[in-house]
Amino acid sequence: MKKVPLLLSLLLLSSQAHSNNMVRLNGLRVVTEGFRGTDKLRSFNWSKGTTIACLAHVSNGGIISIDDESCDLEIFSDNKGTDLMGAKASYASASISGWNQVSDDSKMITFEINSRECPGVGASELYVKGKVGLNVATSTIKLTSDLVEVKEGHRFLAGDLSITIASSGKPQWGGAKQSIVLKFQKNSSDIAKITFFDEAGKEFESHQVSTMAINDSFEASFNFQNEVKIFKLEVELWEGTQRVIIPFDVKATIGL
Repeated sequence: MKKVPLLLSLLLLSSQAHSNNMVRLNGLRVVTEGFRGTDKLRSFNWSKGTTIACLAHVSNGGIISIDDESCDLEIFSDNKGTDLMGAKASYASASISGWNQVSDDSKMITFEINSRECPGVGASELYVKGKVGLNVATSTIKLTSDLVEVKEGHRFLAGDLSITIASSGKPQWGGAKQSIVLKFQKNSSDIAKITFFDEAGKEFESHQVSTMAINDSFEASFNFQNEVKIFKLEVELWEGTQRVIIPFDVKATIGL
């Protein structure tokens, strides 16, 4: 049997708000009902429906999060006239949601457009129109600690921000030499960047591997390539938060 490559074409029609803010398509998933109604035979181990993954980009400032209240989906359809919007004002209606990830430079964020409906038979294009709202900071302020000894339970300050060393030791997996977990008395979305320095002011090579929110605080785990006994911490906080709304008008085409 001849194998034919599947081409996924993601086409941006128009998504300009102001400056160079824009939305681009980043992926597509369609899941039908399980084979002969058997749930365990569903594709991707996911529920029935259609998902378009997108990236929102801002030219100025840093993205903190999606602003759910200002998001709005106007059209979700295919080129066969199938309406994928679902019933309005119900759990089955199409929506802008999904797991959000912000890029390292805080200029891009992922979001998903989800529908519980599937495209019509023979459809080759999907079309979505709406707007996504973002919480964007215009600047940052840096808070710096004194030298801190790595000791579990040790509490210290960076500016007026309270931080505690929750744990320290060898990571359970991977090739890193040391893992340090810090607990911050702050929401994780308020923090733009966390940097560790040695006594001489040289930056430690570190990688943030996880974050866990705990009420109005959060814990972050960092892995280091070298052993760390003492460090100075620099925390950048977002300031001047504003709402940025980016209209989008995009099409995804699929062809063999």
